[in-house]
Parts: sequence; C-alpha cells; structure tokens
Amino acid sequence: MRVILIHMADTTNDQRPVLVLCGTGTTGSRVAKILDDRGVSLRIGSRSGTPPFDWQDQSTWAPALDNVKSVYVVYYPDLVFAGAVEAVRSFADLAVACGVRRLVLLSGRGEEQAERAERELRASGAEWTIVRSSFFSQNFSEKFFLASIRGGTFAFTATDVPEPFVDADDIAEVVVAALTDDKHIGRLYEVTGPRLLTFPDAIAAIERASGQAITYQPVSLEQFAAALDGEGVPGDYVAALSEVASVVLDGRNAYVTDGVRQALGRGAARLPGIRARYGGDRCVGEVIDLISTHPLAEEILQVHQDHALGDERGWAGYRGHLYRVFNLARALVVNDPDRDDKLAIAAAFHDIDSFASLNYLGRSIRTMDAWLLRTGRGAWAAELAVVVAHHHRLTSYQGPFSELTEAFRQADLAEVSQGLIRSQLPRELVHAVRQNIDVGSYFTRTVPAAIGRHVLRHPIDPIPILRARRALALREAGKTPT
Repeated sequence: MRVILIHMADTTNDQRPVLVLCGTGTTGSRVAKILDDRGVSLRIGSRSGTPPFDWQDQSTWAPALDNVKSVYVVYYPDLVFAGAVEAVRSFADLAVACGVRRLVLLSGRGEEQAERAERELRASGAEWTIVRSSFFSQNFSEKFFLASIRGGTFAFTATDVPEPFVDADDIAEVVVAALTDDKHIGRLYEVTGPRLLTFPDAIAAIERASGQAITYQPVSLEQFAAALDGEGVPGDYVAALSEVASVVLDGRNAYVTDGVRQALGRGAARLPGIRARYGGDRCVGEVIDLISTHPLAEEILQVHQDHALGDERGWAGYRGHLYRVFNLARALVVNDPDRDDKLAIAAAFHDIDSFASLNYLGRSIRTMDAWLLRTGRGAWAAELAVVVAHHHRLTSYQGPFSELTEAFRQADLAEVSQGLIRSQLPRELVHAVRQNIDVGSYFTRTVPAAIGRHVLRHPIDPIPILRARRALALREAGKTPT
C-alpha cells in the first residue's frame, strides 16, 4: 500500500526555490538559465551543487528537497537503466512528503520503462507535467557524437529510420512553462522537432552548415558501442545509447508531434543545435525543407485580398514572393520563439499595397499596424514597421531592430536581384528558393504596371519605395501617404 503525505502550501506567493536536477546537463542547464534570467529562486541538483544531489545516493535527496516548491526531474543516466523506475518513485514520494508541490519529468518517447516512471510520478500526489522527448539535436553538437563528427567519420547503426530531432532549447522552454504556469498541470507533452530526418540526412545538414566533409559509416550495434567506448564516452552512456539504437530507433517514433506548439503556442525549431555549433550564430548553410505555408501569412493574405484590386494572378505571384523572402530571411536570423511569426507578418505586408501605387511603404505599414493591433500583437508594431520601411534599402542597415531588418533587407534584395546579390546567403539556398517557389506574373506584370502608373502621376518622385524615413515619419504623424 502506497501512503502519500501531502503538505498543503500557500500557492499564491510561493517564493521557495525550484530544484533543477541534472542542472548542469543538456536540458537542465538551459532550464536553470531561463529561470535565473527571470529572477526565479533556483537550486541546482548535481553532485557539485549546494547541497549536493546524487541519484545513486539517497541520503542526498532530502537536503536537496528541503524548502523546495517544484522540481524538474531528470534521471541520470537515463530512464532506460535498471532501477530508474524505482528511483523515480522513491524520489517523487519523498518530494511530496517534503512539501514539494509540482514535479515536471523529462521522459523519452517509445521507451516502456520511461512510461512506467511516468506512471509512478503521476501517482505521487504532486501536481505533475510530463515532457516526453525525442532525440536531442544537441547530441550532434554538444554531446556524444561531436568527437566523431569532428573527426570526419560518423559511424551509427540507424540508417533509414527517420527521427524528429528536437532542440533542447525547446524542451527547456516547455519545462519552464510547466514549472511556472498552472495551466500545464496534468498535461503530457510529447515534444519533437518539426520534421523527420534520417541520421544520414542530419549528417548531410551538418556538412552543409560546416563546410566539412563527413563520411557516414553504417556499423553494427557492437561496432557502434566499441567506437563510443574508444572515444571515451562513459560506459553508462554507451549502454544507454546502444539501448536507444537497438530499441527506440526502430521506427516507432518516426512521426512528428505538435507538443511544443501545444505548450508554447509556437512551432518547434529546426536542428538549431547543429546550426549553432557548425554554422555560427546565423543559420547560414541550411538549405533543406523550404517553408511553403505559414498560418499567419495565410491569414493576412485571406483578410487583405481586396488589396490586389482584382489582380488574382498578381496576388498569387505576391504570395510566392512572400514565401521566397520569408525563407531567405529566416536563414539569416537566430532562431527565437517569435522569429518565424515576425518574419511571416513582415513578408506578408511588406509589398501588400504595391498593387495600388509605387508609393506604398507607408500604406503597407499602416495596413500592418492595424492588423497587429487587431490581433493583439501591437508590441511588435514598431519593430516590424522598421523592417518593412527599410526592406528596399541598398546599403546595410545598422539602426534600431537591426538584426531582423538587415536580414529581411538582404533577403528581399537577393529575391529582387534574381539571386545576383546574395550577401550572406548560400548560393544553394537562393537557387532552391527560386526553383521551388513560383512568383507567377508578380514581377513581370504587376510590379511594372505599378511603376508605370506612378511615373505618369508623380514624375518628380520616381522612387518613393526607397524613402524609408518618410514612411516612418508619416507613421509617427498618423498620416496616410497620397
């Protein structure tokens, strides 16, 4: 019989610390940083922590749990290990007895023993959230596989089985949300990346991002374990990775989930661990999986279709122009939770009033401002106004909101110049965007017609599309350009 002692606590102003187990590990260090940045009282659960915590030494558990309000539970070395389920059960029971209110468990997809640990934690009587994760992208760039990749040969057993590699930063944000927001109590989030890749696909992406030649070498399970051991990987991790390679990577997890979106309201990141390590802070070098639709962009196009003035062919071409610029710009901007949404909005509005006049920057910005306010995104209005205002600029932009603005400017210039001016964009990416996304008659008929009408009406002001300052000044004054 399992007896749970629950200490009821005041939840309205609980200032007790959050305990992050394995707080120096891949996800734990990220969770700790986010909490610390937000000013949340924090305790790192590790052998070097104060007080120390060791999964293999139960005498360290109670001191680490003293006066703690919630815990991020990460079992070391992995939930597939013998004894893990029993340890999680004992820890969860002790945590509740010590007055801990909430437990957030990192689990693994497709692992029977991990699911047993989930059930034990849920039965503890604590508020709970389960974050069930796929294979970390950071295993390539920070952990087990980094040495072999640097050596130029990647030996692995899984060749044709796809996996939706997930970014550890996404996991950390989901965990922090679960630790700090009551709406996640009692939820199980199965988190993956947004697309399936085989291991050879992932190695090819690293090659493109790094410029380094890497040979993919299929090996047996025994050869894989021996290679890891030879690279100095700890024996317990060799065993865990061998277990994953032989059991979990058998196709059972070859599907994508929307767990990140369920928890955070945004999509998951794409192999950012690989890009950050091998492509620098910017995402140059990634030329795979173009985005052909984004919900915000599609909403904007649908709501504002009247701006096409009946030019349906031109409107279809503008949609293609939108996604060309969007894909090029997102390759130049560091991935953050709002990157794709901001770029999709800017791309949808940046030339939206070009059907009526060449003097459209101010009009497009005002149209965008109204939509942002109407949809509760007014906080982005100033930044996106600068992005749209300067997107025709011929020289680099270094003012406020420079990262997004300069990336969008370079993307639009590469698109309008038909790839002749690429700046930091890889030739292969520009080529792929132009080959796969059709702009129809937008540049051959719609834009020339707008230029012709404007020159006839305003012969002394032939290039208003370069007047970013005027567009922004009119926005500040609340005026509409004529």
